[in-house]
Amino acid sequence: MRVQANRAELHKKGLEFVVEQYDLGVPMFWQDIAPRTRSTNQQQIQFLQEGDFMMAPNVAEAGAIAADDIFHGHLKTITPVKRGLGFDISTEAEETDLFNRLGNIVPKIKHAFNKTKEQAAANRINNATSTASAYVNPDGKALAATDHPTDSSTDSNLITTAFSASALETMIQNMKLQKSHRGDPDPQMGPYVLFIHPSQEFLAERILFSQGQQGTANNDTNRLGKRVVKIVASPYFTSSTFWALRNADPRQQPFELLMRRGIKVKKDENINTDSWEYRLTEMYVFFENGWRGYYHSTGAG
Repeated sequence: MRVQANRAELHKKGLEFVVEQYDLGVPMFWQDIAPRTRSTNQQQIQFLQEGDFMMAPNVAEAGAIAADDIFHGHLKTITPVKRGLGFDISTEAEETDLFNRLGNIVPKIKHAFNKTKEQAAANRINNATSTASAYVNPDGKALAATDHPTDSSTDSNLITTAFSASALETMIQNMKLQKSHRGDPDPQMGPYVLFIHPSQEFLAERILFSQGQQGTANNDTNRLGKRVVKIVASPYFTSSTFWALRNADPRQQPFELLMRRGIKVKKDENINTDSWEYRLTEMYVFFENGWRGYYHSTGAG
């Protein structure tokens, strides 16, 4: 976008103030979605899922001991995405910018990059049931699926139950019953982070933080609030019915941010148009290293 000196209000006296229609200090939900960050200067990275050993079988006296192989997981290639945004301003506009609204433009552009990162992180959740190539899990399934393959069968991290206290109890139980690649118990003991749409945030707070059992007349102790340590109600979540849990331990959950480089700012003069050109770029990608430690509900039930 090129700004020229015809924005008269900014270049002469008489304007009392400029009303900002944005907030540069908004919270960063993406850090709560993807708590792990990796850095690379390579064009792309590959990672291999490492499986677990089988349970040790009985061995007869002088009998052979079985050898096992743990590298039977899935290979995934991750490529950072370059994002860019620019702003052009004429020399006349910069010289007569009495309110310094145009000369101090870089923080506003960086705010747009922050919003972009929020959207990119939330899209990992918004597309949790998608099998599009950009969102498919290393095992070839959607991040949230009912048939993640194991050595012995399949396992699920997807339900279609509306958010409630009893549904949350069920999901916590299911997290504890998740299976390893072998099909053995791989319990996700928590505590957990709750992802939910802002329209259900107050319901979540009532369920989690009421002293007694929420929605009943009895005096049972509320045990759910001790299991969920944080509610993430990002306005970038698109489904008003979905909800999900991830393990609060960054090492026991799948979401990561791969950074190639942070925001790079370039400013150059265009002598042909007598203007200044700002160009900002950033390279990163959000991805999942698996599905364990995450459980998703579409809330459609």
